[in-house]
Amino acid sequence: MEQNCLQEAQTSKEGPHRKPVKVFRQGACSACVFFNKGERENETVELPIVSFAKLYRKNGQLRKSTSLGSEDLAAAIVVLGQAYEWLKSLEQETDGVRMYDD
Repeated sequence: MEQNCLQEAQTSKEGPHRKPVKVFRQGACSACVFFNKGERENETVELPIVSFAKLYRKNGQLRKSTSLGSEDLAAAIVVLGQAYEWLKSLEQETDGVRMYDD
């Protein structure tokens, strides 16, 4: 199930084969957390990005979608809520900013 996030990471602007730092899954839904470089107060920081996807099969092939049916809503709420709570816990530990060392 993590493959949907990894496929997205491989085609991202940040470069090939970038992996999510955290993945939350429930049923066919997943939320993947990435950190992109950004600027805040003249310092390079990591800004959180959450990518959401739902996997399904069509004609035997695995596909990815961001559209949800009514049966997917509960799972989407769970994984997005987990991603939110995880990011909030990081903010509390780091005062909301992740700094780059380079």
